[in-house]
Amino acid sequence: MGSARSRAPSRQRRYVSDNVVWQDGHIQADTRARVTGLRGATVWFTGLPASGKSTVARACEHELLTRRKAAYVLDGDNLRHGLTGDLGFARRDRAENVRRVAHVAEILSDAGIVALVALVSPYVADRSEARAIHDSRGHAFLEVWIDTPLVVCKRRDPKKLYERARCGELTELTGFDAPYEPPARADLHVRSLSVRQSVSAVVSALEGLGVVGMPLELRADSDDGQEHGIKDRLSLREQEILRMIEGGLANKEIARQLSITVATVKNHVHRILYKMEAPSRGHAAALYRAYADREDMQAGRKIFNPVVVEYSCRRRKAPPRTPSHEG
Repeated sequence: MGSARSRAPSRQRRYVSDNVVWQDGHIQADTRARVTGLRGATVWFTGLPASGKSTVARACEHELLTRRKAAYVLDGDNLRHGLTGDLGFARRDRAENVRRVAHVAEILSDAGIVALVALVSPYVADRSEARAIHDSRGHAFLEVWIDTPLVVCKRRDPKKLYERARCGELTELTGFDAPYEPPARADLHVRSLSVRQSVSAVVSALEGLGVVGMPLELRADSDDGQEHGIKDRLSLREQEILRMIEGGLANKEIARQLSITVATVKNHVHRILYKMEAPSRGHAAALYRAYADREDMQAGRKIFNPVVVEYSCRRRKAPPRTPSHEG
C-alpha cells in the first residue's frame, strides 16, 4: 500500500568546526525557485538491502526529468566509492554515512534539485538526524519506506549479499546479522506496489509539497529594473496560437485559420514550450492564461481568478529495473 503521513520536526545534533562562522548568501531558496522555476526537496528511500530503493529512486529520477524537474539520485553504494568510502558498516560508521549524505542532499535541495537518496539507513535516530538537517534550513524532506518483506529481499539478492552472509563471507549485513528499525511514521509507506505505482505515489507526495506541479514563475527583472511578464517573452503569433490551443484547436485547424502550414504551427509550439519550460501544449496554454490574467489584473483591467496548473505529461516507457544496493 502507499500512504502519506505528516511528521513533526526533529532535533539536530551539531557538528561544527572550531573558529568558523556561517556565511549567509544573498539569494534565498524561495528567490532561487522564483527565478529558476525549480523548487528542491529530498526524498529519502529507506529499506532492507534488495528492497528496491535504488530501482524506485532511479525510476523517480526518470519521471521527474520528463516533467522538466531537476533530480539526482544519491545511491548508497556509489557514494561509498568516494564521499563515504572511508566508512565501514558498524553502528557509528552508519550514522556518519547518513549524516554526510543528508548534508549533500540538503545542498542539492537548496539549489532547487530533488535529491533522491537510496540508502538502507537502518536506524531511526540517524534518519531523524537527516530530517533535522533539512528542517533546520526549511527544506522539504520526504521519508519513503520501501517495505519489501525480508524473504523477498533474500530471494532477489541481486548482489549476492545474503548468500555471502550465510557463507560467513560478509558481516554486519542489515536484515541478517545487523538490525533494521522500520519507520514508525514514514511520510510514505510503499508496500506491494509495482515500480510504476511506487513512482506515482512518490510524485503525488511531491505534488502535495508543492515541489512538482508548481506553476513556473515567468517573470524576471530586466537590467533596466522593469519587470517583464509572459506576454513580453512570446511573439504576437505565439500568443495567438496559445489562445487557440486553449480553445481546444488541433495543429491542423490552427494552420487552416492562420493560413500557414502545419509544420510552421509545430515549430511555433516547439518555441513556445521552450520559452515557457512547459512539457505539453495544454500545460503551456494553462500557464499562459493564468499569468496573462494576473498581468491584466495588475493593470486594473480585470478580476483575476486563481488557476491551478497541473502537469499533463505524455506517459513514457518506464526505465529498466536496476539492482538494489546495500548503502
